[in-house]
Amino acid sequence: MRNKKDILIVVLSAIIVVGMVVYVGQSRQKGRLLRSLQKVKGQLAILEADNRRLMIELENERKLSRQLAQDRASLGQAVKERDEKLAALSDVQNTIDALNAQILALRSETQSLKEETLRLKLELAQGRKSSEASRGRRDSVAELKKAIKELKKQVTVVKRQIRNNSSDVALTGNRGFIIRGGKSTYPARVRIEVNPAQ
Repeated sequence: MRNKKDILIVVLSAIIVVGMVVYVGQSRQKGRLLRSLQKVKGQLAILEADNRRLMIELENERKLSRQLAQDRASLGQAVKERDEKLAALSDVQNTIDALNAQILALRSETQSLKEETLRLKLELAQGRKSSEASRGRRDSVAELKKAIKELKKQVTVVKRQIRNNSSDVALTGNRGFIIRGGKSTYPARVRIEVNPAQ
């Protein structure tokens, strides 16, 4: 029985030693796992802090993006209003240019009318002088007779010149008749000459 006790003690001792070795191994493994767990918790805390920081940055970026979109929309509206104002100013400028052109035309027309008025006044003054001179001549009967004689002389001189000019031109052809004696007086061929304008 003593042998049985000893075997039992040895077996129990062996179980205790194996249990102790397993316990020590598991304690070491538990320590390693706890250290790994602590590392992972530290990394997890860092990652959570980074995640919070990134979420804040993302929210700030979203706010900035919304602000930029609003600014872009307001700038687009401002550009549209500015373009409308520029178009209106362009229309006003075109109207001003047209009015300036009309003013220049009216000024030149006014200047030409002034010149025409001055010329007409001079002609009127000359006409008055000549009418006063002719009245003075017509007032007397003798002067009137002289004027009639001068006019008759001028008429005869003009008639002589006309006769001399017409006698120089030899009248050929049919004196205006298109058909004479049953035959056409115009030649069958017509020659057309075109001279350039000078």
